[in-house]
Amino acid sequence: IFTLMGDADQRPQESSWIDFFVDLGGGTGAGPTASGGTVLDYALLRRMMYQDQVLVWLLILTYMGYLFFSASVEYHQAKNTTSVTYYTEPRFACSTVDGHELGSFVLAFNQPPEVVQLQVTGMTQVDVGWLGQGIYRTEFSFALDLSPWLVRDDRSPPPSSRDEARTEDV
Repeated sequence: IFTLMGDADQRPQESSWIDFFVDLGGGTGAGPTASGGTVLDYALLRRMMYQDQVLVWLLILTYMGYLFFSASVEYHQAKNTTSVTYYTEPRFACSTVDGHELGSFVLAFNQPPEVVQLQVTGMTQVDVGWLGQGIYRTEFSFALDLSPWLVRDDRSPPPSSRDEARTEDV
């Protein structure tokens, strides 16, 4: 499987899968001797090399497993299982449609706005020499509620031949 550098006469030539698993679980024992080049030193270095490589692969597999688990959690959080097809921004209105029918879409979204205001703000320009032009100070501000003047126009315009063809296609 793996070979080590060194003198060919002092180290084992080939290692088998059985030797790999024995070396993997055999521990490291003491460090190499000072003489170096003995068969035991090569066996010790081989065991340490196998154990290091297996440790690196275990760390890589653990990291990949963590990434897969995190991605699956995010997928399940982002998955939308509701039957709602169209909806409005919930901060401004609360309308939803559960299908693709034109009538239900128009009924849900063809509504007058709930709050209509005319906001008036009066400002005067402030002359600050070192800041430059374009600085304004607010003198007054008020808003007029225009909601009572909103009336829904239920009259439909007379259909033209172009409009009839468009509604038939839908």
